[in-house]
Amino acid sequence: MAIMHQMSEPGETILYQEWYGSGHSLRSFWFRLAHANNCLRLIVTDSAFYVFSWRILRPLLRVLDLEHRIPLARIREVRETWGGIFGGLIVTYDEDNGDDFQTRRRLYLHSWARHRLMNVLQQQKVLVIPYGSMRGQENNPAK
Repeated sequence: MAIMHQMSEPGETILYQEWYGSGHSLRSFWFRLAHANNCLRLIVTDSAFYVFSWRILRPLLRVLDLEHRIPLARIREVRETWGGIFGGLIVTYDEDNGDDFQTRRRLYLHSWARHRLMNVLQQQKVLVIPYGSMRGQENNPAK
């Protein structure tokens, strides 16, 4: 889904914002090789999670599957991959293709304020699984 030049939709409240995130798409092997380093902007509003970059990089990141507006209701889970400084988050979500078929997609994101991002998403009723938790043992609100 292409993102307009504005940062969020009118009327949305920005709850979290980061300018120098990193990440790659987990769509296929080739997309995993293309890593955007410290150039992703991550925004959580009261209704959506945005991943995009500087205007000059947007055409490239669109091709690399790194420009998204994901409604919070479509996020299945956000899983922390490692507890240390090199840890990241895997965001699993359903993408609407315009018909009845939905594709499950995944993004790997490295956020310098990963735990703050996880807390904001958890407050918005998104399933967040910290590193070391087994599925089903997490202490998160149900969707």
